[in-house]
Amino acid sequence: MKRRNSLVLLVITLLILWHSPSSFAWADDFRLELKIYNEQGEEFVFPFTLSSREATKFQNDPYTEIKPYLERVRRICATKCGYTESEYGPKYYRMIAIESYSFTLLDDHGRIMLRT
Repeated sequence: MKRRNSLVLLVITLLILWHSPSSFAWADDFRLELKIYNEQGEEFVFPFTLSSREATKFQNDPYTEIKPYLERVRRICATKCGYTESEYGPKYYRMIAIESYSFTLLDDHGRIMLRT
């Protein structure tokens, strides 16, 4: 009976880890928290998980490396607002304007590595 309970617990734990991998940081994982602000001053936070290589590149040249993440955030926001590629073309995400942004790069222990 003990073995069966531990097996069930293991399966449940694996399912939880599989369904939310961004919630758990493995060793040498870094977290990027990107905050954007729209024209109304509303703040939206988008977390990303980075490998150690991506984090090193990000630390060396943050303002170049942030561009793909800003584009990804604009695509997410455009989709949530109802803008579609079929209606507005391949650059549909340009319908979303980001007034300003800030970001924080954290290591796997939550220590701040870089902040703007």
